[in-house]
Amino acid sequence: GLAHLFLSIHGKLTEKEEKILKTLMANLDRLSQTVNNLIDAHKIESGKMVFGRKELNAAQILRRVKGFFEPQIRPKGLQFSCPIIEKEIQVYGNEDRIVQVFSILLANAIQATEKGSIEIIVEEKEKNIECSVRDTGKGIPANYLPTIFSKFKSLSLSDISRGQDSGLGLAIAKGLVNLHQGKIRVESEVGKGTKV
Repeated sequence: GLAHLFLSIHGKLTEKEEKILKTLMANLDRLSQTVNNLIDAHKIESGKMVFGRKELNAAQILRRVKGFFEPQIRPKGLQFSCPIIEKEIQVYGNEDRIVQVFSILLANAIQATEKGSIEIIVEEKEKNIECSVRDTGKGIPANYLPTIFSKFKSLSLSDISRGQDSGLGLAIAKGLVNLHQGKIRVESEVGKGTKV
């Protein structure tokens, strides 16, 4: 809060001071996200993750996800496809937690994809909805796939050293999907991309 307050004193800070504060704020945001991820992972693991569920409109969830991520994906020059669902598809769950799962998957896709595309695919299958995030990124080596949803697993040591990956995202996504009585799986090939 204090960093944001200092940054709001526009015109009274030097360019160097403003740059330092922006770096501080980015690091604080990253630290805050890591702490929140640790808390979520612990709640899921201990069975204490409690959230209300209700009937939701799948199209509304996708619009929310698209609105949040499109501005992050487009500047990288990537194509982004997110279906516009005309049909009313009702799902039962917690909207914020479903959006959190999409956020984890899309953040990973953005990090892994330098060129090509990222797409969200939604298919109705009997009484279930299958949602996928597919990218044309670097892909995941086959030896990582069996443990990809384990805590503290990261594909890149350089990302960990830069503080960009706690290795908790996919473990949290799996936990949240399981709490919705869903299933999560990954298909990937190095150099060709990933589908989760």
